[in-house]
Amino acid sequence: MFSKWFSKEEEKVRSLEHPRDLQVGDMLQMLDSFALPSELKDQMLTVVAINSYQYEEGDDYEFVLKGSSKASIFLTLGDEDGESSANFSIKIQRQDVEALFGLEQFADIFEEALVTIERQGEDETFNRWVADTYTQTEAPYVGYFYASDCRGQRISEYEEDGQGEAFTYYALESPDAMFGLEIEVWEGGETDVAVSIYRPLSDIVELFPRQK
Repeated sequence: MFSKWFSKEEEKVRSLEHPRDLQVGDMLQMLDSFALPSELKDQMLTVVAINSYQYEEGDDYEFVLKGSSKASIFLTLGDEDGESSANFSIKIQRQDVEALFGLEQFADIFEEALVTIERQGEDETFNRWVADTYTQTEAPYVGYFYASDCRGQRISEYEEDGQGEAFTYYALESPDAMFGLEIEVWEGGETDVAVSIYRPLSDIVELFPRQK
């Protein structure tokens, strides 16, 4: 009987201490704060996919989240001057871009260097997602997208890989560095636009490993 006790392996319980270790099926509880959009405020979000981005300066990873709103929310983790942040974004459609910024002003992003644009319309849907002013922070550059979790793997040099999907990336930021406007232009001209908010990591109040 004792031999059975000692031969039986104890089931290992996976701990989850930091959002960078999230896996598909894990959950995160958001802070109940009026500073957050309704899609995030006091929400329990589930990781439904993990994507990878490759840039010349390094790799980045995107956690695709779903909550009660059923809309996809995208989380990336930032680290500037040793301080971590949680960067949340949602994609907006062409009609939203037109209503918020005007298509003529928005088109300046692709024509001018480090352009500044201003919010022109009001929409309560995006009140806590969108700033009044954005300035392009750097020249556009090329990245490669992988619809898979490449953490812990060595992604081959993106110029030679052939598996990554190429896009041109444009980034704009609000003067207080709390909001972002991100644009990905894919081969063929398809364009994705996302509005982002940059929040302290402490807005994620608890992490829950997926249940087996």
